[in-house]
Amino acid sequence: MFSRCGFSTALRQVQRGYTTSRVVDARRNSFKPYLLLGAGLCLGGYGYLSFSQKRVAGIDSDCYTPLSIQEIRDVNHDSKIYKLAYSDQEARAEIPVSSSVYVKDDSMQIMRPFTPISSSDSKGYLELLIKLYPDGSMSQFLKDRTVGDVLEVRGPIVNWEYQANAYKAIGMVAGGSGITPMYQIIRGILQNPEDNTRVSLIYANRSEEDILLRQELESLAKLHPKQFTLYFVVDKAPETREWSQGVGFVTREMISQHLPKPAGDVKILVCGPDGMMRHISGPRARDWSQGGVSGLLKELGYSAEQVYKF
Repeated sequence: MFSRCGFSTALRQVQRGYTTSRVVDARRNSFKPYLLLGAGLCLGGYGYLSFSQKRVAGIDSDCYTPLSIQEIRDVNHDSKIYKLAYSDQEARAEIPVSSSVYVKDDSMQIMRPFTPISSSDSKGYLELLIKLYPDGSMSQFLKDRTVGDVLEVRGPIVNWEYQANAYKAIGMVAGGSGITPMYQIIRGILQNPEDNTRVSLIYANRSEEDILLRQELESLAKLHPKQFTLYFVVDKAPETREWSQGVGFVTREMISQHLPKPAGDVKILVCGPDGMMRHISGPRARDWSQGGVSGLLKELGYSAEQVYKF
């Protein structure tokens, strides 16, 4: 079993991942009994993690903290939002951009990283948007939880350290639940009146119904039209109404039209299923470092320094 305060040193540089692909289950079997392969929100992106040394109100980066499930909300057919209550209802999350938290299941000896979607100034709670898969061990564990149950949470885990105005423009390509780290970054930028970074997002899904956080993203785009642009891509256009955005795979033309061109003050972030990562940016290296850039981004002239893969 994972102790509440164990593995502090080992997890300083553990690989990062999110669940937008069922491939995670095949991979994680080779890591038992301690499964450090992430299957939170964005499989296809893995990276080195650094645990924040600061104790965040309500949770701790060195110890698992039991948080009670206050609410579970259905988002669509396979995704839910879990609202977790802090013991101190006046505590604020203060989750850094961009970072995640670990949730563990001692019965299966597994833990997974998830990116919080709640605002950093939310008082008394933390919210996680989680995509549940029929064959996922953590998914089954979470699917069986109900309001009043306890989840043990550890973090925050800083993934890609963002600094305001470090780039003139940031482009993003997200697939499925890979939207969660992007959403955290987008909101962090737009909520900071001193941050002038322009953000553009291409967000790909199987169908219109699979688009997560759509209302929130569209509201941000409407409130900040000069700073944030949004472009949806779906595998198949809706049959019942007109669809004016992308259909099929993300293409070179879509990236050229909707994301900033390669430049020293530009950063491109990618997070999604394995297939999408190979198509857009190439996967991470075997040692979980960023590795080189391939796929459409290489064809379009982006360098390794201009791309970050979650």
